[in-house]
Amino acid sequence: MADVAYWALSIIHSVSSINPYFLSFFHFPFFLSFFLSFFLSFFLCICSSFKFIFLFSFFLSFFLSFYAFIFFSFFLFSFFFLCICSSFKFLFFLFFLSFLSFLSFSFFLFLSFFFLSFFLSLSFFLSFFLLMHAFIFLSFFLSFFLSFYADVHLLSFSSFLFLYLLLFHIFQRERIFVYRFFFFYLLLLRPKRRDYRQIRYEIF
Repeated sequence: MADVAYWALSIIHSVSSINPYFLSFFHFPFFLSFFLSFFLSFFLCICSSFKFIFLFSFFLSFFLSFYAFIFFSFFLFSFFFLCICSSFKFLFFLFFLSFLSFLSFSFFLFLSFFFLSFFLSLSFFLSFFLLMHAFIFLSFFLSFFLSFYADVHLLSFSSFLFLYLLLFHIFQRERIFVYRFFFFYLLLLRPKRRDYRQIRYEIF
């Protein structure tokens, strides 16, 4: 049984080493979230409905975090079961410690993905209704660096793409380009005073 498990794990490792972001099952939910966030964010930015954006980000964060937690727990529990079946007490103790450590790590991933995406949706909520653009930049940088820290490159790229489409949809009605919005504070350019309440009502 241990030989079969070792043979199966060697096949999975060899397949995942070819292209770890497209052929590996471990990155499949993040790869799926990339396409979901791409098409759905484009659709939601066209419709400009805030409730769907908030609910989409909330349920997507909960789905990805719960899926990662269940998947890592089940994967490590299989190792723990193989250690029970094995006759080596040293391997049993070693894999038991690794099981506890990776179980806590998967729970940390669950909390980080959930609170990160929820903070991102909450920052959109504050930026829409309070017009505080600092929350947009803060949520972007937090989602970017924390996702790279968790080794989820597709999630960081999808959050960047979602934010880019959202900003482009908001400021295209003002005829302000997105790159000017990012760099006019650095270039000390002050835009003209506009009625932001009227713009907010036009968006929603």
